[in-house]
Amino acid sequence: MIEMIKKELDVLEKYTEILSVAYTYDEETFIHEPLIYGGAERFIILGLKSIVDVCRMVIDYCNFKRTDDYREMIRILEYKKVYPSWLSESLVKNIKYIFTLKYDYLKYMNKKELYTLLEEIIRDFRHFKKYVLEYIV
Repeated sequence: MIEMIKKELDVLEKYTEILSVAYTYDEETFIHEPLIYGGAERFIILGLKSIVDVCRMVIDYCNFKRTDDYREMIRILEYKKVYPSWLSESLVKNIKYIFTLKYDYLKYMNKKELYTLLEEIIRDFRHFKKYVLEYIV
């Protein structure tokens, strides 16, 4: 199970690297280039889904209380001291984008908001990987 968790965390890192490239563009270019903001939206969704998958795997591996609620999964790992509360708060706040972005990218997400959110998402993805690895290894 540890190897599966590590593998999924490596996938999350690839998504984080792609988001980091998107964040190198200035805000004006980002907002007006559908391939850039569309790609960022897609990799945010994939990264958040990876986080949910890793949470589920860690919960199973450690025999923690099981749940299907994404926010509760994140909170369980916070409670079990896998990562700090500030990260849990941020992940819980941003997990909503799995639902917002997957239905209609162009309709629901403000591009300026997305650009502003990128730095936080990238930071959270990196910290999530770091804390989970420290916990399971």
